[in-house]
Parts: sequence; C-alpha cells; structure tokens
Amino acid sequence: MKTAIGFSVLILLLCFGAYAMHIAGNKSAQRHSEINHAEAMQRTVTEKDRVFLRSVVALAKANDTLRAASILTKDGVVIGRGWVDPRVTGDSSVHAEMMAIQRASLRLNTTDLTGSILYSSIQPCPLCLSLRHKFNVDKIIYTRLADSLIQNNLQVVNQEVYQTLKDGKQRHSRDIFVPLKDFE
Repeated sequence: MKTAIGFSVLILLLCFGAYAMHIAGNKSAQRHSEINHAEAMQRTVTEKDRVFLRSVVALAKANDTLRAASILTKDGVVIGRGWVDPRVTGDSSVHAEMMAIQRASLRLNTTDLTGSILYSSIQPCPLCLSLRHKFNVDKIIYTRLADSLIQNNLQVVNQEVYQTLKDGKQRHSRDIFVPLKDFE
C-alpha cells in the first residue's frame, strides 16, 4: 500500500514537473518571439527617425522634471511638441504625448493626424495609446533614457497595466457606480 501511494505521488510530481516545464517553455518561446519582432521593428527605423529621436532626447533633458518628451511629425515636419513639467503646465496629469498631439491638432485645426509619427522619450502609457488611436497617429517610435529612475519606475507601472489589459484581468477597485435614476 505504501509503495502504491509513493508511486502515485511520484507520478503526480513527474506530471506536475512536465507541465511546469511545458508552461515555462511556452512562455520562453513567446518571449523569444516578442524579442525577434521588436528587433525586426527596430531595423525599420530610418536615419530621419533617429534625428527626431535625438531631438526628443534633447527636449527631455532640457525639461528636467520627469525627462519625458514627445515630438509629433507629419511629412518630416514637426507639428507638435510636448513634455512633462507640471511647473509650466500647472497640470501634473498632462503627458508629453498628450501635449504633442493636442498642440498638433490645434495647429492643424483637425483631429485627424493620419500620416503622423509620434516620437517619445518613454514608452507611451495606455492613456496616450488611446489618444494615438483617437487622433489616427500612424506610428510611435520611442526610446528610454536609462539614467532616469522616475522614468524606469513609470515603465514598470506601464508594463503592469499592459499585462493586466493583455490578460483581461480587472483590478479590484473601490469605484462605485450609482445610476442617475437614484438622484432624479
């Protein structure tokens, strides 16, 4: 009897181990595929793109708060610039990408920025990505300033939000919806 139980436990452990290796292998293959895709996309960056990225880095370093800056271009011409500096804007919720898109939209008097490219010194957050779709920004090319601890922390938060959205999980919150009819 003890041998049968021991053998059953051994089989269960082997199956669990095989399953764990299978899951780890799938995640490793997926990560490898994502890295290959990112490397392939990086090879499409042109010299003109690199010039605009250098301009974004300079703008980010000139505005020494969160070192976040964005430039929006269309047909090779800058149509909007944005940066994070609550001391200037008076609003700490304004993101660099948001400011660049807003300024371009006002400058061109349109909400359709088809054909534009957004260059950013940080990976855009989900809010800024939604603005990209709303205003039809064609492409985002971003870099990351390695010397910015705050920016690195923002990247961690962004990755958590992206993973939550990707997994379809909803974060438990204390938000409460109360129908309007309750106040009529």
